[in-house]
Amino acid sequence: MLPVIVAMVSMLAVAAMLSGCSKPSTMEEYCEKSPELQEQMQSVADQIADAANNLVPGSSAEVSVTENEFLFLITLGPDYTGDDDGIIASALDSSLQSYEDGGSMSSAIADIEDATGISPVTFVITFQDSAGNVVATRTFTS
Repeated sequence: MLPVIVAMVSMLAVAAMLSGCSKPSTMEEYCEKSPELQEQMQSVADQIADAANNLVPGSSAEVSVTENEFLFLITLGPDYTGDDDGIIASALDSSLQSYEDGGSMSSAIADIEDATGISPVTFVITFQDSAGNVVATRTFTS
């Protein structure tokens, strides 16, 4: 699931380099001026939702940007009722931790900052249950 997010970060960097529009001051403005980027973000959200559905059927995902912060919000399907034994929550947290430890997310975010001249850019990845309770979350910066 998280490789999809890293791929999106790379797409953002490429889109930023190819952009011919005037330089926006935030990633939110940048995304508003780029229909292609909005489509890519929706495609990534759909791919994340598909991956989450493999873990918990009925899961969904959305991607939003406010100022310079991208929020990837993954809502686990209604069959997820709190993970009494902690297996799913632990797996999600380990997966997020691996991206933090490996530095791949930070490196990709740095590429976006370099390509757009906008800094700092932050990615927040949050998994929540259907009631809105956070199961796992992590914030990434360059």
